[in-house]
Amino acid sequence: MSKICSIALFILALSSFQAVTHSAPLALLGGTKIRSLASVNTVSIDERSPAVPYPMVEYDTKKLLSDGTIKCIEDPSVFKEDDKRVFEKRLEDVVLGDKIAAGSNNFGIWMLTHDYKGYHKSDLIVKILPVAGPKSYGEVKALRIMGLLVESGEIKVNEIRVPHFEMLPKDLEGKSFYPAIIMKKMPGKLLRETDLFKAAGPKEQLAVEEQVIDWSCKRAVKDAITHKVYHDDNNLANTLVTVSDGAIKAVDLVDYGSPGTYLVMKEVEEEKLYDMCSAKAHGKLKKSHLLRMFGHP
Repeated sequence: MSKICSIALFILALSSFQAVTHSAPLALLGGTKIRSLASVNTVSIDERSPAVPYPMVEYDTKKLLSDGTIKCIEDPSVFKEDDKRVFEKRLEDVVLGDKIAAGSNNFGIWMLTHDYKGYHKSDLIVKILPVAGPKSYGEVKALRIMGLLVESGEIKVNEIRVPHFEMLPKDLEGKSFYPAIIMKKMPGKLLRETDLFKAAGPKEQLAVEEQVIDWSCKRAVKDAITHKVYHDDNNLANTLVTVSDGAIKAVDLVDYGSPGTYLVMKEVEEEKLYDMCSAKAHGKLKKSHLLRMFGHP
């Protein structure tokens, strides 16, 4: 086991003491409760069920790591030689547009000024990474498996024509090549940016946040079973919602980077994985609610 995964195990062990139970509504998808984990291509929400007590569960991502059921995406044992060469190509023809988001583990998310490889520019985003290595190799691998990868390679920042050059981070100026990932842009918005959420009262906002967390875990478990990629960092910042006719119709997960993304190496129990995901995700949501009570965003 890699040193990084060993550190992850230690952090997850500490997190076990913070797992909480939560009373949350279980959505009905096509007439089937979310806990049935029905296999669907798009998570569409048709109606809502009343809140029910959430069961006591053990948060055991550390156990799944320990027994080899899942592996960190940066674990060296998951890479083939081709996985380590994903940034060798120079993306000479890529022209960055506006920077649309800052990143905690990257140099930001950018739009393109042009169509690329048959995709409209509005359907793509570019993530610029600080360095090529196991974490970035793992992210490319996960995105490829999920069908979201368009291209990866190196961008020489000081040779790229950036329309709004003043937006270029100062820590990128004058430096050499940086690994970059071009990926499909997922539909939807962050929940708190939607008119639906803004128009709701405080109680309704809390309820819909809880349901979106449930749906994000439903989607994460479906992907873990179908694609063998488990998105463990499920929170409102990593979930996009599609709103239509005054209701949330679908959710999509974003950010398949490290930490928080795993490759599924062995069979997992859907119900157990869903319970584990929900316990952790609702714990995060509860903490964010407490922070907001004290004036934090």
